[in-house]
Amino acid sequence: MKKNVIWITAALLILFNGSLSAQKGMAESQQSGIVEDLCKKLEKYYTFSDVGKELSAALSEKFKKGDFSEILSPEQFSEELNRLFFKISQDKHLKLIYNPERVKEIKSAESEGAANESEIEGERRRNFGFKELKILDGSIGYMNLSDFCSVKYAGAKAATAIKFLSDCNSLIIDLRQNGGGSDDMVVFLASYFIDSDESIVFGISYSTIDGTYYTSMMPSYIPGKKLIDIPIYILTSKATASAAEAFISILTQYNENVIVVGRKTRGAENPVNHIPLGDEYILRIPSWRKIYSSLKTKWEGRGISPHINVAENKALVSAHLAALNKLLENALTKDELSHYQWAYDGIKALNESVPVADDILKAYEGNYDGRRIFYINGELFYGSQKQRLIPVSEDYFLVESIDYFRIRFVKENNRVIAFERNFIYGYSTRHSKK
Repeated sequence: MKKNVIWITAALLILFNGSLSAQKGMAESQQSGIVEDLCKKLEKYYTFSDVGKELSAALSEKFKKGDFSEILSPEQFSEELNRLFFKISQDKHLKLIYNPERVKEIKSAESEGAANESEIEGERRRNFGFKELKILDGSIGYMNLSDFCSVKYAGAKAATAIKFLSDCNSLIIDLRQNGGGSDDMVVFLASYFIDSDESIVFGISYSTIDGTYYTSMMPSYIPGKKLIDIPIYILTSKATASAAEAFISILTQYNENVIVVGRKTRGAENPVNHIPLGDEYILRIPSWRKIYSSLKTKWEGRGISPHINVAENKALVSAHLAALNKLLENALTKDELSHYQWAYDGIKALNESVPVADDILKAYEGNYDGRRIFYINGELFYGSQKQRLIPVSEDYFLVESIDYFRIRFVKENNRVIAFERNFIYGYSTRHSKK
């Protein structure tokens, strides 16, 4: 039995080694054609022609020296080339992608002369980038935009989103997971926040692939109401890139009410094309040369720095508090002041712990006209369902999961005598301690 096991293992080793040799040889034969095609396209199409020639020369030299001879898989081959590309160009857009299925889709779309249906369906499933719309406390609008999809497919969706947010006092646009998209959606959305009736030209670019020109220009008409007089907070992260960075650049230049909150963006400026190489690879290559730009900000390789620099997971709360603080500063009536203060206190308490001494918390425990306050393990709880009280200050507390009233404890001669339920509607009820 033992001999049989040894014999089988040896046979498997021979088979495995044979398959490795075959795989290695196959990879090397594939590399030659891909490298040759890549070198031509880098020299001909890359946005910066001198860098394209440098990339081509370096790639060709490394292949001739046999630096890729130990590579066994197409995925590994593309990874190795991408490391070389970035080392020379520092371009986060330039990339070789191994994806045979996507190659088929691109070629099919090209032969049909139209956008690929599966790609459009994918955008539809993602709601064309409009991931979330809601109204935050304080009448502050929130839009989570994960992609700038072409206006041809998502224009109506964009107009509907703006209409939903049109009565807000401030707006937060979340681009923390937005890696780019179509320029026509960038300028379409940006137009809602720019106070101009003229069709501003943001830039003119030349395609190195087909010799065409593209003008990035604000449309002369957009449906619905413009939001030009409210503070706008844009959330960013290191994943924010490309078209998302263009959107930020346009708004910060043409709207003084825009504040960027989060981390420095990725720094990928130049638009790209996706070119199939053979039947398995796609070259994502910056292939548009800027002829003119009205934008002062340049973000290629450097990114866009925020006005408020905070961790990505803190950006939304920071923007929300900043928006409420600005609204408090500009409140004109007692009702406005009360509304914004209520929202500010709630958001701050939920996200920034307020320490209250243990002896003070224990003093609040008791029966208040039949309403009970419990002290359990260093925290206070309200009512028979024991809803947790979250301190806003030493004597003022949120009631977890209830937003329409809060509890303020009342002292007399340093003794707790009652608590008040302060309601969002402007009135309060008092409950004496027994």
